[in-house]
Amino acid sequence: MQDKRVRPGASDYYIHDEDGRAVGRFSAPHHGALTDFLTPTALLLRLALPEENILLAFDRAGAFPVQLSELRDEGFEFVTYERRPYALLAESAFTESIIRDGEKLLLHEQEKRNLGGGRGRVRRICVRTEDGRQINLLAVSKRPAARLLDVMHGRWVQENGFKHAKERW
Repeated sequence: MQDKRVRPGASDYYIHDEDGRAVGRFSAPHHGALTDFLTPTALLLRLALPEENILLAFDRAGAFPVQLSELRDEGFEFVTYERRPYALLAESAFTESIIRDGEKLLLHEQEKRNLGGGRGRVRRICVRTEDGRQINLLAVSKRPAARLLDVMHGRWVQENGFKHAKERW
């Protein structure tokens, strides 16, 4: 029962496999930012799975230019959401369509996104939903855009689960 006072706690960062199952957890008693954990976690994964081509998928909390360029320079593949603001594209700019969970999504790959500050560029994939919303993904990967969207779709499912758990419990 809540007694309406602050209690000490910790933030937890989970590592999930391709199917969304949690396979590891890092506890951060100091509530560190995701950017404090991404590269060290990726390096640990590389030590544990030296033969695997690791693709990291994470949310906007890790989508900062310094972090993205660091992961790219360390040789990791990744996909994440682009932080706003970004330009909205006309519907005619979207040239590829795919169906995910019964919803038609339109895809467009723009020119690469400049990270600024001499950090180079990363891949930008724009997604338009049936209701006209646009979501941009940033990636360093040679995998097809549809595959990277599948990976992020898995993250959306996890986020919805977290949202439900928070609201319910």
